Amino acid sequence: MRYTKVSNSNGILAKTIKSDGTKVSSAHLIQGIFTTQEVDSLLEFDEALDKLKPKQAIVLGLSEYEDGYIATQNNLSSMKSKYSEYEVITRSKEYFSFDKEAIILFDIDSDDGDNVECNSYDDIHNIMKQLDPQFENAEMLIRHSSSSHIFKWEKGSKVLFSGSGSYHIYIRMVNVDSLSSYIKSLEQRAWMLGYGYIKVSKAGSLLERQVFDSAVFSPERLVFEAAVICEDPYEQEKPQSFYQDGGAIDCNIGLDINVEEVSAQIQIAKDKVADVAFKIKSKFIDGYATKFIAEGYSKKEADEKANQIASSKKLFSINEIMLANQTTITVKDIFLNPTKYNSETCHDPIEIEKGVKAIEPSEQSLKST
Repeated sequence: MRYTKVSNSNGILAKTIKSDGTKVSSAHLIQGIFTTQEVDSLLEFDEALDKLKPKQAIVLGLSEYEDGYIATQNNLSSMKSKYSEYEVITRSKEYFSFDKEAIILFDIDSDDGDNVECNSYDDIHNIMKQLDPQFENAEMLIRHSSSSHIFKWEKGSKVLFSGSGSYHIYIRMVNVDSLSSYIKSLEQRAWMLGYGYIKVSKAGSLLERQVFDSAVFSPERLVFEAAVICEDPYEQEKPQSFYQDGGAIDCNIGLDINVEEVSAQIQIAKDKVADVAFKIKSKFIDGYATKFIAEGYSKKEADEKANQIASSKKLFSINEIMLANQTTITVKDIFLNPTKYNSETCHDPIEIEKGVKAIEPSEQSLKST
C-alpha cells in the first residue's frame, strides 16, 4: 500500500499548545517536498505515522511522480522555474488520486451528535461492523487524533486538559475507484442504524451529518498525525493504537439500503430541529443586516443583502472568513490582494461547520459580490 509523505519547507504543520493553554494551528503549506511511501501492513503504517516530525503530514492519494516539490497555484510557475530539474505539483485533485488499492481514512468524533457514543476503540469497531459487515474481518488501524490526550501539570499532578477527541480509522480498501458510491451507501446505512443527525449551522442551515465525517475522502487532503508540540506545563500521552489484521474492504460490494427509510429518518431529524434552526437563521440575518446598515445601506437594502447571504450564500465585502490558521479576514481583503490569498485554506465563509476549503479568487467572482 502506498501513500505520500509531505514535508513543509516553511515551518511546522503540527499544532502547538502554548504555555497559557492556547491551541495554535500551523497547517499552512505553501511550499514543500513530497515523497511516495510504501508499507506492507497498517501496523507498519502506524509505526511510520509515529515517526512523523512536526513539519510533516501525509496525503493518502498519490501523484504520478515518486517525489518532487509541492507548490500552491499561486507560486507554481515560479517554483517550476526555480526547480526545473524536479517535478513540481500542487496539492490538488489535478495531481493526486487514489490507487485501486489504498489506505482510506475514516474520521469519527467522540462527541459529535447526541445519538453517537464513541468512547473507546471497541465502540468504534462495533459501529464500523454495523455499517458494513466487511469491517468485521478487515485490516484496520484506529488512532486517537494528533491533538488528543493532553495533560497539564498542576502542583505536581497531571490533570486532563484535552481528552480523546476524534478517532482516525485507517482501512485497507480495494476497488477504490468506486469509493464515492460506497461512502454514499455507508452514509445511508448510518441513517438507517440511528447514527445520523442534523446539525444546525450558525447560519441556521440544516446540515446532514452521520457518525463519520464525509469531508475526509479526498486524495489530496492533508492528514496531520505528528504529535502536538506542548509547551510547559503541558504534555501529551496518547494511548497505543488499535490494530486488527485482516483483508481489504471491497468498495464494489453493495450494502442493504432502504432509500425510503433513509429519507424518512432525515425528514424526522430535520423536523425535530426546525424551530431552533428558524431562530438561529433569523438571528444570523439580523446580525448581518445591522452590519450593512452601519455601512450606510437602508433597512430594506440591508435586509435584502443579509437574506442573500443566508439563502443563496452570496458573499459581500463585509463577510468575514476564518483562515485555517484561525486568522480572520474579510472578502474585501481578498479583493484588495487576491494574489496573497490565492489557494489559502479557509473555513466555509457561511457554513463554518462544513470544514476547510481553498480560496480561489477570480475577477468574475470578486466583482459579482
